[in-house]
Amino acid sequence: MEAACGGVCRYDADTAEIRRMYVRPEHRGAGFSRLLLAALEDEARGLGYTRVRLETGVHQHEALALYRSSGFLEIPRYGPYVDDELSVCFEKPL
Repeated sequence: MEAACGGVCRYDADTAEIRRMYVRPEHRGAGFSRLLLAALEDEARGLGYTRVRLETGVHQHEALALYRSSGFLEIPRYGPYVDDELSVCFEKPL
């Protein structure tokens, strides 16, 4: 049984988007989210991207703290999130 999952997809020629990060509730608090985020960043770097971005919700306090403590900076909402006031977007150079 997997504890966590996530994906990397192309946003543009230089930027990857981290999507669908999820840690099963029974595995939360054990550091899996930080390990998963680092692995997804490594994957994006290996694919030749120079930065990653992602979106989360304003009520996802643990996710917001994780991204901020992992060096992500908040950016203006982009793409499908532009008009979504419940979205918070981040970006990080690789």
